[in-house]
Amino acid sequence: MDKERLDFHTALVNKIKEWEGTADFSAGSTNRQKLNRSLNLLLGTNPDVLVDFFDINTVPDDPREAMNLIRNADLKTLKDMEIFQIKGLGKKLVLHHEIAANTLGVHLAHMSPSERLDVYKGLVDLGQKHGMDPRQLILIPDSIHKSIAHEGDFTGKKTGALLPPIIGESGSDFLKRFKGSIDVQLNAARKAVNMPVTQDWYQVINKVEESLNIPKGTLVGYETPLELKASASKFLQPSAEGMRQVVETGGDLSKGASQVIKETVFSRKKFEELDVIAQSKGFARLNPELFNLRAADPFSMAAEGAVEAAKTVRANPLGAAAGVLGGLDTESVKLAREGQYGQAALRTTGGALVGAGVEAIGKRVAPVAMKLIPQGGKMIMGALGAPLAAGMAGYQALDIITTAATGKTLQETGQAAEQTKEELRQQGVSEYQLRRRARTGRSKPR
Repeated sequence: MDKERLDFHTALVNKIKEWEGTADFSAGSTNRQKLNRSLNLLLGTNPDVLVDFFDINTVPDDPREAMNLIRNADLKTLKDMEIFQIKGLGKKLVLHHEIAANTLGVHLAHMSPSERLDVYKGLVDLGQKHGMDPRQLILIPDSIHKSIAHEGDFTGKKTGALLPPIIGESGSDFLKRFKGSIDVQLNAARKAVNMPVTQDWYQVINKVEESLNIPKGTLVGYETPLELKASASKFLQPSAEGMRQVVETGGDLSKGASQVIKETVFSRKKFEELDVIAQSKGFARLNPELFNLRAADPFSMAAEGAVEAAKTVRANPLGAAAGVLGGLDTESVKLAREGQYGQAALRTTGGALVGAGVEAIGKRVAPVAMKLIPQGGKMIMGALGAPLAAGMAGYQALDIITTAATGKTLQETGQAAEQTKEELRQQGVSEYQLRRRARTGRSKPR
């Protein structure tokens, strides 16, 4: 670490501290938390990591912007490394800092730059990564994050991870004490990794790695380039919920993961991006054979499934209409107005197909595109021609059915459906009941 980097690091710390004295800071109820978090992240991170891994090497003029520079870099890293991006507390996967930034930051905040340098150098000599360094992040289930990885205490005060401050303590003296905190934090992290639920997830990830033709442990490895993990997370996102169900169900996890890989529609573009990055990092060419990459874009999706869509609608027009009534939302209408007819049609067709009871296609997120409005249909027809003819007929049937039943076109119904769903939510109708309504037209089973 050279003096220039340490000076930059110090200047960035001071700039973030300036935010506390601004009217903007006083106006926000959560700004204290954001300020402390960003300072701890910055102070708890080696300046070399900040520059080499995050390409952060300049100090913004605005203090809030400086704070967000650090905060957003950390949040993006955590998101990029999730591998399977799942929503929901207790259900998702999260990244855990083995050596938390706050266990260092609260102490280094009161030291001079030279004393902080002693701590950073000492940790390098120990071979210990810390703070925002992605090489010390472990992927674990959220369900055990607090209870196991933090031993039930996020603050670290009860466990000994967060040491009591000593005013005037030197960097070298603090480091001697901090070795005990390191042991506490690493032991808890190892317990979290070895938990059966974590190992179940790793087994699923191993199957993905095998299918991609990359070495076992790559996607959770400490030294795997952040860029590769981020690209893999984006590519694998469509399979995240399916993989969660595999882990929760149990049984043969490898077989279950293979089935999800087989049934999930992945983006060919994202696969190709991942392949390029993998090869640039020294990996062999990725294997596309086990992944369903047919849905590369709305047009190819349309050509592939248009005939199935028309047959589905004709076989169960009432179910299809119910699917549209419950499945359309304001986003599809917005997309149509912006001219993104292919994307909007995908959303519409999804509701129609699920409503019509075509489970196999519904699970593939309805890889079919049909026109939303006449202008959009003409644009798609002009690009694709005959393969979409059946799909067009299917959409027109839906439009006629819906208009006859409600007095509104599909586009108008989308707006009305979203309003109706919101009203039902306010009346206490659950999301499960709303999804059932979208599939069957009924909120309760007979």
